[in-house]
Amino acid sequence: MLQGRGTDRREWLVTDVEPSKAVVPASPHALTKVDFVKSGTRLVAISGGAFAIKAGLDAFDVTILSKTTQSLILYCSLIANVFLIVELVLAFLRVQKAASSSTLDDTFPKLLVREITGLQVNRDYARIIRYREAFSRTLWLEGNLDERIQLGTLAEDAAIQLGNRSAQAAALIDDLGWTHVAKRDYATAERHIKHGKTVAIEEGDSYWQAKAERHLAGIAIGQENYNKAYDHLAEAAKIAGSISENLIRDEMLAGIEYGLAECAYRNNENAKALTHLDTSEVIRKQVGDATRAVRVRSLRGRILLKLDRAAEAKDAFRRGLREAREVGRRDEQIINLLGLARVTALEGREVQAAAYKREADELLADTPVPGVMNEFNS
Repeated sequence: MLQGRGTDRREWLVTDVEPSKAVVPASPHALTKVDFVKSGTRLVAISGGAFAIKAGLDAFDVTILSKTTQSLILYCSLIANVFLIVELVLAFLRVQKAASSSTLDDTFPKLLVREITGLQVNRDYARIIRYREAFSRTLWLEGNLDERIQLGTLAEDAAIQLGNRSAQAAALIDDLGWTHVAKRDYATAERHIKHGKTVAIEEGDSYWQAKAERHLAGIAIGQENYNKAYDHLAEAAKIAGSISENLIRDEMLAGIEYGLAECAYRNNENAKALTHLDTSEVIRKQVGDATRAVRVRSLRGRILLKLDRAAEAKDAFRRGLREAREVGRRDEQIINLLGLARVTALEGREVQAAAYKREADELLADTPVPGVMNEFNS
């Protein structure tokens, strides 16, 4: 629910857990399950249970029960005015109505794309951009890669129609670029990311320039070209220094440190990997970005396994699994489950190892995690 103290927007918190567990802060580029409302941006949590909004006006109090699957967790970044809140609530109701008449279980992402496609037909481009900001990361966290690409295609076209260069760069670099990296379509990913980088340079948007370099590093890591990855990450860090807003800059730097840790790990530089991972974790705690911070656990476990420190790796995987479940990151749940399967197998606990592997396989059925599968299948 969205909770407020007084009339100052900066005091509003949004959470779908107990108020005592709410955390602060976040940035417009780092949306988390439990987040801080800043700079006119609100975050709304929609889970498989209830979706509740309480606005700053006593007369506006909307509660909607979600009928989607329990795994569905949506995070919406909302411009802080009641009209947009109502707009997204009505859109959600339309999608929910369609979902309730469907015989499929996980239809919400497809129905959402259908809703946004209707906006394109009506040339409602501004609303498409707002919906992209609200739902893109959710589709990513839930593993709905095809729907995220469709959303990115619609948003990129809408941004062009509006002349919104930063929104165009966002769609190209994240939705169309990084999502194709996850699908291991590196050629398509690189084409979109480089296009988005050009747009960001022309717009003077340092955040998306740095994000493009970070994602290009991810491609290089996937292609085992670690020197090239280090070059891209160094360039990303250089650009990030010019980002004026502290939280956004720190979110970027935390991601760069994570990328350096991943690169070092895959290049068998494990001590170096742990150093970069420690730095990333410290910055993530300062930013308060739970959905990204959880990634530290699984990578730490994988590094420790490589160093034959199985007991410590097990602790990292167990903590990572718990936190991934809390924030709804299915990809991280899968990696931590696979890590636990590997550790328990090393302990000779074959039944428990098989149970972890079975749970991971069930999640993998609709949430692809290609980046680490070869590692755990070896």
